[in-house]
Amino acid sequence: MLNRKSVNLANTTIVKMIKNITYVGILKSGETHSEVFPELQIIPVDLWERAQEIMANRTQKHSDVPLNSKGKSLMVGLVYCGHCGSKLVLTTSGGGTRYGKKRTPHLRYNCHNQVRHPQDCDGMSGYTVEKVDRIMERMVMALFSDIKSIPEQELITHQYVQRTNEHLATLAQLQALKAQKEKELASYKSEVYKSIQGKSTWSQELLSELIQEAKVELEKLDAEIDTAKALVDDADKAAKDIKEQYDRILTWADMFEGSSLEGKKMIMWQVVEKVRVYRDYKFEVDLKPTVREFKELWRKRSAASNDGAA
Repeated sequence: MLNRKSVNLANTTIVKMIKNITYVGILKSGETHSEVFPELQIIPVDLWERAQEIMANRTQKHSDVPLNSKGKSLMVGLVYCGHCGSKLVLTTSGGGTRYGKKRTPHLRYNCHNQVRHPQDCDGMSGYTVEKVDRIMERMVMALFSDIKSIPEQELITHQYVQRTNEHLATLAQLQALKAQKEKELASYKSEVYKSIQGKSTWSQELLSELIQEAKVELEKLDAEIDTAKALVDDADKAAKDIKEQYDRILTWADMFEGSSLEGKKMIMWQVVEKVRVYRDYKFEVDLKPTVREFKELWRKRSAASNDGAA
């Protein structure tokens, strides 16, 4: 990125720009912030917030953002030895020049535990970076293809609509009980006036007791209704969240294949939790929870489709 003098911007300048909330159209004075002014907005609020989240995650030990997106390897930081569980370390051999010719360095994901303590690990000492990265790229592109095949409405229906309907049914039932109890309370109060006038066969003591019981039950119903409403709101929010996550994955899917290595690495850290590599390049891949949930839905959907075809 160049400044007005066509000179590369300093890293500190870029960091200040990313942290500057003015770019989303919000004016700041001390601790006071204005609302968003659309005419001043340069970037969307959600994009700016995501940038803050990424910067914050880089300072944490356990993060879904790579500490360094540079380099020539895709899976560094995510790949482990499947035999002993040690994190594989990126190593470089060769390179430099020989007889005046530039040599291509060889990159490997090495298991230092196997090298130093071979009795504790029966795996390979290392795995070629190019081969591991290529296999994982293909896996992620296939994963994206699977998830993209799931209709959005089916995804939301499968996950949350049924749950929302259950909460709505409970809420309707509670509200009906409350309406019934309010009518009951009103009838007791009406009977009190008749008792005062000597026109009721019910004693005032009994009516007072019934009214108190009805009020207690109404308070209990109000609390249960509030809980049911909160569950409905939570289910609705969850449906919106799942749609946002789905849309985000579709964006990653569209970007991944044509991205630079740095871009692919950022996306990979959003998708993959951990990769275990075994001899002969056998892989076990742990996906991020949301991605794993989408993958499982695709698997069930495919199984149902195959059963139907059979």
